[in-house]
Amino acid sequence: MLVAWCEALLDYHRRPGAFCIVRGRAGQRGCPDRLDELTVVYSDNSPGRWCYLRALDGRVTPAELSGCLDSGALPVLYAATREESRSWTYGEAMSARDKQLFSLPQLKHCPIEDALDGAPRDPRIRALRNLCPMNHFLFPMPSKFAMARVGWSENPTRSDLGESQTVIAWVQHRLLDHIGGGASVYERYLRAVGGRIRVLPPDGLIEIRRKGKGGDARKPGLEATRPPRRRRAIPAVKGRTGGADWWSAVLAPGRSNPRAEILGVVPDARQRLERLLAGLTVEKFVGISNAMFNKCDPKDLEAAAPRDLSRQAELGWGFLAGAKQSPALGGKWVRTVDALCGGAERGLVTVAAMRLDAFVTCTQRVVSQVYRKV
Repeated sequence: MLVAWCEALLDYHRRPGAFCIVRGRAGQRGCPDRLDELTVVYSDNSPGRWCYLRALDGRVTPAELSGCLDSGALPVLYAATREESRSWTYGEAMSARDKQLFSLPQLKHCPIEDALDGAPRDPRIRALRNLCPMNHFLFPMPSKFAMARVGWSENPTRSDLGESQTVIAWVQHRLLDHIGGGASVYERYLRAVGGRIRVLPPDGLIEIRRKGKGGDARKPGLEATRPPRRRRAIPAVKGRTGGADWWSAVLAPGRSNPRAEILGVVPDARQRLERLLAGLTVEKFVGISNAMFNKCDPKDLEAAAPRDLSRQAELGWGFLAGAKQSPALGGKWVRTVDALCGGAERGLVTVAAMRLDAFVTCTQRVVSQVYRKV
């Protein structure tokens, strides 16, 4: 899968209209800039983390990758305030689920070829280094672990061994062993990004100890622990009981929604809706509702594609498809999923049979009748 993702990224970034998601501080994140025939989006390392995880878990296939990049159905920041993300016209904040895959084992995401300060200025090179899963590896966080070289040294010496050139060389050669016949694709990637295969250094050992409370590495295993947080109880809808009551509020009929008018502009809107509703789960439904509310606001779509309803519709459908593939759920959105689990089987059957206008209204009721009340 790593090799197939690498090939897909190389093919995508040869396109004239490619979105180049680059590490950097220039520009406003989440708001694309035009640079000749390219569109440049500034990010932290969340897109690289997302690509790394999706290449490993298979939730996004290489064939789907170009659609995710074109529509912005991937994170551009690790975290952002709701006010900041409202102004975005591209990308998401990283989901709580993906964050935990790094934070719980206390691992950091490291590049083989520098994707930030040491990278060439060419947006295609910076984007490929930022996104390609074969350019990344995981290493213990130096803030959580004390690490020391055992029987070897190097120059320059780095306290963060995830940035050690010796460690990076070891990782690169381990990657080459792992991908086997895919080494030719990796070499093609290195040529595209101005990278190189490093000389394999002699074997060495690294001592890794978890830091204790206050960062004391001499007391491994004594780090401060917090009692588990008690999950907030889901309140009942006034005058009703049981999980299905939330669905009664969500499925209630409503007036026409302007979001549906925009999405309905494309000639294949019915087929797109059918694909969106196929295999729906509560988590995916809530993720779509989140995207419908936060990413498909008519004012935001107009700002992204002024007076171009067809382009606005394409952006909207892209946001929704991306939200189904990778729901961005954290905080109260998780409690919204919990609230809708009761009675979900019947509720989702009803949703799956809806027409576009009714479905859009239904997603907005998830926000007004559940999200805002849990």
